[in-house]
Amino acid sequence: MAQAAQPVTVAGRVALVTGAGSGLGRAIAVRLGAAGVRVAVHYGSSAQGAAQTVAAVRAAGGEAIAIAADLTDPAAAPRLVEEVTAALGRVEILVNNAATTRFIPFEDLDSADDEVWTALLRVNLLAPVSLARATFPAMAHAGWGRVLNVASTSAFEPAGSSLPYAVSKAALVSFTRGLAAVAPAGVAVSAVAPGWMDTPWTARHTGGTDAAVPAEVDVDEVARAAVELIGGTAGNGTVVVLDGGARWRRLQQGG
Repeated sequence: MAQAAQPVTVAGRVALVTGAGSGLGRAIAVRLGAAGVRVAVHYGSSAQGAAQTVAAVRAAGGEAIAIAADLTDPAAAPRLVEEVTAALGRVEILVNNAATTRFIPFEDLDSADDEVWTALLRVNLLAPVSLARATFPAMAHAGWGRVLNVASTSAFEPAGSSLPYAVSKAALVSFTRGLAAVAPAGVAVSAVAPGWMDTPWTARHTGGTDAAVPAEVDVDEVARAAVELIGGTAGNGTVVVLDGGARWRRLQQGG
């Protein structure tokens, strides 16, 4: 009987984690740093949060730097990858975690105007596409690479903060599977799709109004699954839903 493939060693490799100033991005960055990965902590506006993530990575025994980039700018992705490469070396692990949203009822199509759609798709979908495009050549040349996209259970059902957000995450899932299908040898693309998490990101976007809503999954559980996908060998094209069974229960209840 053939033995199962063993997890690869990620120590010494370089990772770019977007939106890593807090929450899930920080948790993934810290776990990668603890595994010996050299981590570029991307942030959009929170330099203080990024500095705290860098400190947490270093406290876990890893190496990290913080780099700012405005992912609403179409030209930001290649520049970001160039900066990380110059500072740490070629990016072999890309974690597309950065995201944005607007809280708009699904039925309010007028409020979800073209500006909203463009803003959300730019950060949640097009930035990951651009970053993958910028990092894929180096991964292919090295014969090893990982792209880990952070989707959402909103990708699979008409729920979440807004229709544009749900669509952007559904498209990210489709992008994950499509990119995995054409990935060069040694390069794997996967995604995690968490349910509701108690993070500063959700608190910021809700203004604290949904603070009483219980989390469906723990942030560190999602981070652990993400890093296991990165370190594994069988995850190409995999999209892992992590919500404590909440979506399944809703389906069973017809909700």
